Amino acid sequence: MELDGDQTTNMPPRDLFDYSNVVTFAAGEGNSLQYFAFDGPRLCSESAYFDERLHGGYPETRTRHFDFADIRPAVLACMLCWYRGWICVYCDEDDGHVTEACSLAERCRIPRFKEYLVEKME
Repeated sequence: MELDGDQTTNMPPRDLFDYSNVVTFAAGEGNSLQYFAFDGPRLCSESAYFDERLHGGYPETRTRHFDFADIRPAVLACMLCWYRGWICVYCDEDDGHVTEACSLAERCRIPRFKEYLVEKME
């Protein structure tokens, strides 16, 4: 049986997923380097920093990648856990971790994340 041009419309798309909204991160360096991925619109909804970087004239607008070599991977993971509504296990174990995460919240201008961390410190 031959397929005509009309029957090919039922074929699945070449790319099953739309990755245009995915933002990637690299955190740490050397042996501690880890990569993360997250939803860009969700990042921008809470952070003026990410919104500017992903929609302005910055390199991240084109690459959709952020390099946080000076941030420990656990701290970046803490931020992404908060975005997802998950609990970061390190926040209850290490006060220094919460302080580092608070600095990241300030750097990335995420006020609700910072408020959450300040409550953790009290």
